Amino acid sequence: MANYLAIEGKGEPAGELFVSKVEALYPLAYGIKKICKEQDNDFGVPKLEGLWWVEGNIPALEIPRSEWHWKLLIRMPEFVTKEMMRSVQPEVATKKFHYRFRSTLARRKSVPTPARGNQKNSILS
Repeated sequence: MANYLAIEGKGEPAGELFVSKVEALYPLAYGIKKICKEQDNDFGVPKLEGLWWVEGNIPALEIPRSEWHWKLLIRMPEFVTKEMMRSVQPEVATKKFHYRFRSTLARRKSVPTPARGNQKNSILS
């Protein structure tokens, strides 16, 4: 069975939520890669994969992009474990928050609000 880093959401592909989710997956993938490399089990981080769907029987291109559902995936080697992911998660979250905090302050002089919503975050599903 294949391992994936995965995250789900709803909205257009160029939307803020989508972009922030992509920005969350890659640092996590590279953090796991770093752990594996330190254990002499290096691998290349694969390309991002995406699954898209809409609810109902109307063709997707006739639905506003804001109503599109998506799941983003980065495949991980079989030797990657949930424990590896969990060990990297706090560092990635801290770095991500500090980066967004600094860049937001530089642009707007305000403190960012963490994204909230009913999006599912499933890692290694």
